[in-house]
Amino acid sequence: MAGGRLTFHIPPNTQRAKIALGKTLRSLRVSRSLTSKQLGERVGFSQSHVSKIENGHAKLTRQDLDQIAKTLELTVDEETIVVRQFELTLLPPLSMRAVIAHGVENRQRQIRDYEKYIRVFDQYEPTVIPGLLQLPGYTRELLRWFEVPENDIEAAISGRRERQEVLTQRQRSFHFVIAESVLYTVVSSREVQVEQLRWLSMHIKWDNVRIGILPTVRGNIPGALTGFTIYDGRFVSTETVVIEQFISNADSISTFVRLHTLVAERSVYGQEALEMINRATTHLELNCEES
Repeated sequence: MAGGRLTFHIPPNTQRAKIALGKTLRSLRVSRSLTSKQLGERVGFSQSHVSKIENGHAKLTRQDLDQIAKTLELTVDEETIVVRQFELTLLPPLSMRAVIAHGVENRQRQIRDYEKYIRVFDQYEPTVIPGLLQLPGYTRELLRWFEVPENDIEAAISGRRERQEVLTQRQRSFHFVIAESVLYTVVSSREVQVEQLRWLSMHIKWDNVRIGILPTVRGNIPGALTGFTIYDGRFVSTETVVIEQFISNADSISTFVRLHTLVAERSVYGQEALEMINRATTHLELNCEES
């Protein structure tokens, strides 16, 4: 960049993310001594469409962005920055109230559109089964707990099942760490929990899915009270009962990476993890028979 270094701004919502991305693209275009008309001619856009992109008023696809990046001959650093800004337009932070108000199905679609670009997923979950591993019955009862309207629940479940298709794509890798207490946490009925645990045990054997169980006896880990997901080591989503946030600050990400490494080191895998899941399943089945 002429006269200075390109910086990465983290906006708080989708529209501001689009505006920030547009400003960056405009700055990159100008640094190449191209007019908006010239750029449009080279990528197949009208001048007005280029203007809308640069002002944050047009929807930009990843294919559009790749085409612009190729035309502008961006450096690796420049392309990394615009890709990160583009990703922020896909997944803005929302409060749980806002998620419910705008429709959980819509949020699932936003997450799916973002996740299709991700190759490495690292997740820690201390309270519930990770979303990508949830069965419909489990998800249904969980959404009811959050008081999601019934007419939105089935659509949200459908959206989540579409997201779960990434698990079958062998070029992606998944590393889930789940607190042992989650295995015994009944969302609604023990029958639903048993079915969910059986499904979870099946994924232990998948080549691209690694599941660790963090034993309760190994104690609490400072900072590991909230679930989070690390995407390609570049972004983090973290969720509480009241808000879901999307983090791209390098220092914060390194903290989450260290935390995931710590909980993973204290967890058990393979046959040991399977035995813990089976013990929880047996415990719940016995309670089902007694009740």
